[in-house]
Order: sequence, then structure tokens, then C-alpha cells
Amino acid sequence: MHYRSPFPILDYTGIDLKEINDQTLTKAKKILLVEIDHADNGSITIDGETLTKNDILLLFESLSNTEYLIYHRWINENPGLRALLENKTLDDYEEIFDEQLLSHDKASGFKAFVSPYLAQPLGKILSQTFTRQEYTRGLKIIKATQLIEHANYDVTFGKLQSNIRGITAELKLFNERGVGQFKEHQCHYINYYFIQFLNQLPDGFGVLRDNFATELINLTVTIQHNHSHLCKRLYFSLSALNCSDEIKEVIKNNLKIFQRVTGDSSSAGKKETESQGSGAIIFKVGFMAIFFLIFILKNCDNTSSRRVDYKMELTQPMTHRLTHLKNMLDLKMLCKQQIKQGYLMAEENNSINIADSTLWPYTSEYQNLISYTPEIGQKISVTNESHYDVVVFLSTNWHNYSAFLNPGEKLSFNMASKDYLQFYPGQHWKHDLRSKLETTQRQHFAKVDSTTLTFLDKIWQRQCSHTTPCRDSSFSLYIDKGNSLKFSGNNHTSGFKEVNEYFYLKTLSGNHTE
Repeated sequence: MHYRSPFPILDYTGIDLKEINDQTLTKAKKILLVEIDHADNGSITIDGETLTKNDILLLFESLSNTEYLIYHRWINENPGLRALLENKTLDDYEEIFDEQLLSHDKASGFKAFVSPYLAQPLGKILSQTFTRQEYTRGLKIIKATQLIEHANYDVTFGKLQSNIRGITAELKLFNERGVGQFKEHQCHYINYYFIQFLNQLPDGFGVLRDNFATELINLTVTIQHNHSHLCKRLYFSLSALNCSDEIKEVIKNNLKIFQRVTGDSSSAGKKETESQGSGAIIFKVGFMAIFFLIFILKNCDNTSSRRVDYKMELTQPMTHRLTHLKNMLDLKMLCKQQIKQGYLMAEENNSINIADSTLWPYTSEYQNLISYTPEIGQKISVTNESHYDVVVFLSTNWHNYSAFLNPGEKLSFNMASKDYLQFYPGQHWKHDLRSKLETTQRQHFAKVDSTTLTFLDKIWQRQCSHTTPCRDSSFSLYIDKGNSLKFSGNNHTSGFKEVNEYFYLKTLSGNHTE
């Protein structure tokens, strides 16, 4: 869509632009139509735009909407916004638009009016600003995204998302090439203004911010011996990034280490000695939060009937997977406590009916499973033929998803071949829990049993390949003859396989832990 202000046309007619009303609009329309009727080619040119009789009629029909006329006037009074809409360019205006418009009682209508016109040019300029590394200018431009409605977000931010994924992939490539081929100028763009630019982007960019920080942290581990001062500068910038709490903790720890290492280096010999020793320190302290959590996950549940190896590849986004693993650990510990004490660990009047499909568990950490649309995936349908309520968890490379599955209900969702599926069965869903336990408790089922624990230990993965392709298919949770809960996908021909390994963990040396 292309926006054209009506004010140059109205000004051409000679009417007073400060006194636009039905009478003056009627006068302006007559003037233009008469001029067109006397024109040889049946059109007139105003401000470089050729207009026919039909163009004039359509224009004045739209101006009969008094609110639209108000919106056109607001755009005209904000030359930066008008230039962006009409010319798809932005000169060095002091500000794009007066943000006081957002507090006007007609602000929502104005956003709905201007957003379809603004989305494409604003997205183009944001992407150009980002690739040209003009982050201070970008901070000013981002303010205009306040006028973009959610329905137009993809048009505005789609290219920018690709740009950020590109630099994240580039950081990963630098890491894979190793310190020998790394040059400091490759990270010169990462500074305070770059971080603030990322921070000002909408909440939907949270995953991209986390992924960027993760790859940059991984790179600093690789280059720390040769570029300790650069690493310190990078962590100073990263410390202001709006990212997950887990990554913030790693950034804080690593920054302290690099400050100590670079601050105490007063001679070349001392620099070399400390540089050689700093790697072990940074690895031990900087990544303590990540590896300590994995250690807990692998060792705290030593009563399990089988060994479960939780593995993760550090070059992949880690915080979402760690979050899911930690959540599973919390639920297992809570369930054991509930079963041991033999009572419902919450009052019944706090229980809710989970039949409302608009709800899903852990909304702050999980997305709605129904919203998952992988590029290469298959639709599966799971019917709950048991008497249990079930939380369905799906963990992917980039996000965690969840949904409720009530008794007798069928749930259809998409799943890719490398995704992980888990179930949490129980009854009486609780939104919160007040407990004397020292650990932080989660939303949970107030009524659980040994089946709950058994299924929290089970992980399924679709086994799809070129030789054994997966198709859309249906499965069920059912009670067998032994009164045990079963998942019908747990057989050799279903396309599912129960797996023991969750994520693959690499050490710095590249050796695999078994």
C-alpha cells in the first residue's frame, strides 16, 4: 500500500487548510472536477501525481470520514512520518512523529489507519539501518514501530529478524573456524548502541536476543586466550542486554573474570601466564550456572529405574532446553513429595477446570503448542482415552511448547523429527502452590501417583528420515489391561521412539561426555 497525503491537492484548490469542513471540501471537489472536465486528456497533475476524475471522487469519498481527515492532518503535521509514508525514505528529522499522539483518545484508530501504509517502508529502513550499523539512528527509528499493529509485525520486522539470525550464524561460524582465523574487527559493531537497539525491539525478539548472546558467549570461550581485552569489552556491552536470567548470570560471571584477568596484567610475561590460566577459570566460573544445572539434572534422581543421560550441544540455543529440563526436575521432585506425604499439596478450592483451551501451562516459559508450525513437520493427533488430565510438552531447537489434554479430548499439533515429546499426567490442576518446601514450586497437578513419575521419565522423538518418512498420524493415551497408562506411539511401527538421550553435551575440547 502506498500513502498519499490529500493536503497538496486541497492546497492546490486554494481553500484554507486550517478550516476544512464539508463546505470547503465540496468547494475543492467542484474546482478540481471542473478543471479535469476542461483538460484535454481528462486529468490534472498536482505535486507530481496525475489524477483522473475517478481519483478525485475516491479521494473526497474517503475524506467524508471525519476521523480519516484527522489522521491525514496528524500525518501532515509530522513531516518525518509523512516522508516515510510517501517517499519510503527518512531524512534527519528531529523526530519521526510526536509521541503524544499515542495518548490521544483516537490513538488506536490512528494506528489502525497508518499501520498498513507504514509497515513496509519502516521495515525496509530498519533493516537498512541495521545492516549499515547505524544503531543510534536506528534507536530513533524504532520509536515509529509503536504505530505498527500486531497484524503488520511480520511485514515490519521480518527482514530484521533475518538480519539478526544472520549475525548470530556468523558468530557461530567464527567459533567453528577457531581462534586462528578470528579477527577482532569482526565484532567491532557490538557496542552499547547495538545492544540498546536490540533491547528496544519487541518482546517477540527475546529468543533472537538469547540466541545472539549464546553464540557470542561461545565465541569468547574460543578466543579468550588471544583476545581477553576484546572479550571484556564484549561482556561490558552484553551486560546491558535484555535476555534470559540464565544467560545474564553467565554474562555477569564471565565479566568479573575478564575484569580480573585484564586488570591485573602489568607485564608481558604476566599477561601470557594469566592468559594461559584464564581459560580454565572462565570455563569453571563463567559457565558454572549452566554445567551445575546439568550436573543436578543428571545426578539428583538416582532412584530412577534406568539411567537417563541429559545431553546438550553448547552451540545450539541452550536456555529453553535448560528451562524445560529444570521444569521436569521440579515436577519430579514435587511429585515424589506429594506421593510420600500422601495428601493433596494444595487446597481444592484453588484447583481449576482446565477445559478452557485458551489456557496452557507455564505461559511465561512455554508457548501454546497449537501455535507451533515447523517448516518441515507432520501433524499428529493424540486422543486422551484415560481418566487423567495431561500436560503435553514439546521441546524444539528454539522454543518450548505446552498444552492441556483433558480426558476424552483430542489434541492436534505439528511436530518435527528432532523434537522431543513428554507427558505430565495427573488431576486437579493448580495455578500456584504455597508450600513449606524450600524449593520454588510450580503450577502442578494436586493429585498424582506413580504413573505421573513414570511418564515424567519418558521422552519420545519422531524417527523420520528419507528412508522412513513420517506422515500425519493419530495416537492415543490409554489404559491397558493391567490398568497402566500407555502411549500408543511407543512401538516400532508408529514413527515414535522412546529415547534416553535428550541433548548432546560437548566440552571445550570437543570430546563427548558419555
